[in-house]
Amino acid sequence: MRNVLIAAMMVATLGSFAQNVSLSDNQLNINILALTVSYERKIDENKSFTLSGGIAPTAYAETGTNGSNSYFFASPYLTSSLRNYYSRKNIKKSNLRNNSGNYVGLYYQHQFQPFGSTTNPLEQIARNQVTNVFNVGPVWGFERNYASGIHLDLSIGIGYSNGEFQRSGEVTFIGGFEFGFVLFSK
Repeated sequence: MRNVLIAAMMVATLGSFAQNVSLSDNQLNINILALTVSYERKIDENKSFTLSGGIAPTAYAETGTNGSNSYFFASPYLTSSLRNYYSRKNIKKSNLRNNSGNYVGLYYQHQFQPFGSTTNPLEQIARNQVTNVFNVGPVWGFERNYASGIHLDLSIGIGYSNGEFQRSGEVTFIGGFEFGFVLFSK
């Protein structure tokens, strides 16, 4: 009986030592997989807004009567998301460095016209399919920022996609992956 009472007291006191660590007010990251700079701003204790811009590789493949063709482009793009981090108060403070945590959010991406030009009509059709395309929808993700300065962010979800040269929108997978470094966080 005495051991049960001691165990109950220990469990009760552990909850009082849990620290609710709030998000960093501002954070700037540079990412190297897709050449991107991202900025994250705290809205309240567990919510933030992110804005990213950069250049991403884009692939387009089609199969037709002439066989299959694949095209690769480099396109400028912007993404933004509104994130709600969850389960932060039950995690050690050292594991929440610089906005590390799991989140759910609303994601938006806009991909602009690819760089360069072409006189090949099939390639022009492919370029049109990836010009001024937007994706929007809910995502789940996690962000990790380590003491060494390494930044990881993965978000996945299902959303709506439409573009300037597309006749109708479609349901598609959305999200992104960032691997880079934290430039500053305060």
